[in-house]
Order: sequence, then structure tokens, then C-alpha cells
Amino acid sequence: MRTIIGVVIILFFIKNNVLSQDTLTLLNGKPVIGNITSTNDIGISITCKGLLFKSQKVFYKDEIYSMKKGQKETILYSENQVEGNLFNSEQMKYFINGLKDGRKNYHAPLATIGGLATGLAGGVFGFWGITIPSTYVLITGLKTPHLKLDDIPIEEPVYADGSNTQGYGLKFHSQIETKQNEDKNSTCYTYGWETAAKDKKIKNALRGSIIGFFALVATSYLLVK
Repeated sequence: MRTIIGVVIILFFIKNNVLSQDTLTLLNGKPVIGNITSTNDIGISITCKGLLFKSQKVFYKDEIYSMKKGQKETILYSENQVEGNLFNSEQMKYFINGLKDGRKNYHAPLATIGGLATGLAGGVFGFWGITIPSTYVLITGLKTPHLKLDDIPIEEPVYADGSNTQGYGLKFHSQIETKQNEDKNSTCYTYGWETAAKDKKIKNALRGSIIGFFALVATSYLLVK
């Protein structure tokens, strides 16, 4: 009985701790989870829990898409042509979702293998051989991975009757406007996905190159020693 009560108490505290977490969604798609301690017109301060210690982080508001405090989410991003914010709030949401999915679903093992191979080849020539993996990383970054259009998720339009099936008319706009918005959102999602995928591809190539280069240099040093 005591064990059951103990488990219930632990779950209660875990639940409350999780629900009390605030979330900042950055424009790069990365979430920052913690407890928001202060906000002002310029930025937001948030305390994040690490494995051992807590850390205090401060973000400018122009770095943030949305702030979720408790169950309430507030969109901080706004379209501003002067500052380079070319997307509206809805399009930016799709761009960020594309970034998240690109990081999660795109894998570039060939870039890692290629980086490892060129790193090993460059290690043969010592310091000057670093130009070989560097060139490979540069070439890898020239080609952007492409997302198939069939893989792009599009939210179903909401009709006047509250369903996502054909009704008496759209709740917010006509079917033609919905289709146009879907096309724009698809483009934003694709751009976000391909941006994240290209970044991941380059990082994999760079990581493999560094490992290969220094592994061969270290091995050669040990053999000579």
C-alpha cells in the first residue's frame, strides 16, 4: 500500500512539474523548455534545467516565434518587410514545422561516410591535407536535398459547420483562397524542411571529415612514436 501511495505521489509531482514548464519556440524551430522568469519589450528570460545545474538564458523577442506559458500560447512573431520577416505568422508556422521535420526525418549517412573517407585521405598528407575534406564539405553544401511534394502535410480547411468535409461554405475564406494559402504554406514548409536538411547534410560531412582526419593523424603519430 505504501508503495502505491509513493508511486502516486511521485507521478503527481512529475505531472505538475511537466505542466508547469514554459516553452519558447525560436525562429530556427528549436524549442527552449523551462520556466519563464521575466519578460519585457526587448527580451525574455527563462530558467532551464540541466542534468546537474540550472541555467539562465535570455532571448531577444525577434529571435522567438511563440511563447507558451502554462496552457496559453502567444505568437510574438510578426511580418516585417524592413527587418527581413517576409513570412506572415501562418507561413512562419509552416516554415518552422518544416525545420523541425527536416531535422527529425532527414538522414545523410552518405555525407558522413564521404566526410570520413576524405578526412582519412587528407590525413595522409598531414596539415595541408585538410584541404581535401574541406573541399568535400564545400561541394556537399552546394546541393540542397529536395522534399517530395507528396510528403508535405497540409492542414484540412475548416468549414462553416465545424467539419473538414464539404459544407455550406468556408468558415474563414473561400475554397479558392484556401487552395492558394495551402500552396503558399506548402512552399514555406518545403523551404524550412530543405533548409534543415541541407544544414544537417553539411554538418554530417564536416563531422565525418574531422573524425577521419584527426583519427588518421593520431594513428600515424602513435605508430611513429
